[in-house]
Amino acid sequence: DFLGGALRINSAIFQNEIKELQASFVSLLAGGAVQFENAGEARIRGVELDATWLVMPDLNPGLVLTAGGSYLDAVYTDFDDASGFNETTGVFSDGNDYTGNQIPRVPEYTYTVGISQTMSVPGGPLEIASDYAYNDGFFFLSQNGNSREPSYALLGARVSYLYEPWQLRLTIFGNNLTDEVYRVSQFFTDFGRLDSQAPPRTYGLRFNWTFE
Repeated sequence: DFLGGALRINSAIFQNEIKELQASFVSLLAGGAVQFENAGEARIRGVELDATWLVMPDLNPGLVLTAGGSYLDAVYTDFDDASGFNETTGVFSDGNDYTGNQIPRVPEYTYTVGISQTMSVPGGPLEIASDYAYNDGFFFLSQNGNSREPSYALLGARVSYLYEPWQLRLTIFGNNLTDEVYRVSQFFTDFGRLDSQAPPRTYGLRFNWTFE
């Protein structure tokens, strides 16, 4: 804690050694069922940091800035005799060595920043907030190759009002305001790849009611 408690910073440095990590794989030419393979060993080294700052704790205690970020080095340290798809033909292959490849769905760099303003209005607090998140990309498959999802960034915003006598919260929100195109999953087969796109720019109205 710094600045009389107005600024709080949390951080962590870590290393995880994972043994007998399993990886899943599907091939129509190899039976069509989900196969689970023993990926041997993997290692994840990382640094994480997050901060919360009350910018003007005396003049405007409702104004808050937040930020966070991480660096992850996640690789297979022992993964031979692995299944995959030929990068050129797409045909199933086994006996591959993926030692040194990145673990799927683990981005190397991510960070977020956010700002919120909370104020008292008749009936309860009103919050106006926005946040921005960056992801530098990751792989969907253990073989890495052409399964990479490129980097993307998401911008969101919301206005939320809590009517305290009823404990009823009304939130108007917008997600992916820049209409970023990115994928949430990829399904690979011997005959091609099926992508599942993430939701585009989305607006909504949400009610939350807390009762006993």
